[in-house]
Amino acid sequence: VPEHYQDPTQDLSWVLDRAVTAIKRDGVDLLLIDPWNELEFAKPHAMPMTEYIRLCLMYLKQFSRAYGVAVVLVAHPTKAVAEHGGRTPLLSDIEGSMSWYNKCDNGLIVVRDFNTKTSKIISAKVRERGAGKIGSCHFYVNENTGEFTPQYGAVSL
Repeated sequence: VPEHYQDPTQDLSWVLDRAVTAIKRDGVDLLLIDPWNELEFAKPHAMPMTEYIRLCLMYLKQFSRAYGVAVVLVAHPTKAVAEHGGRTPLLSDIEGSMSWYNKCDNGLIVVRDFNTKTSKIISAKVRERGAGKIGSCHFYVNENTGEFTPQYGAVSL
């Protein structure tokens, strides 16, 4: 039996409990949850997934404000986006809920092109003035280090 099979469920409450410890002990000011779909869902059986996601996002925003930390949540679009022509995904294409668009303060989309080793980063939503702007940037991605280097000039992706 693998050693971690008996570990507690790693749901959002589990992550936030550990984050509080890290904030108090180490002064952590950024919580990165990557990827969302690896967490266990503690959704009540009768609750629709869209309502569960809305509540989780609300809890994360409250957590961010209460502890003064930035929360970055990585979530992936549905497989249907890639399967139907590979169009650029939207925040509303993330599995489970339109809340991914409605509830976020800043929404970024990363579009990777593994053939050209480039990425396009799209700032798709900015809720508050001064917290960024809508637009996109292109980057070369170093396969060995994962480092993103800005590309300048004409770029297609």
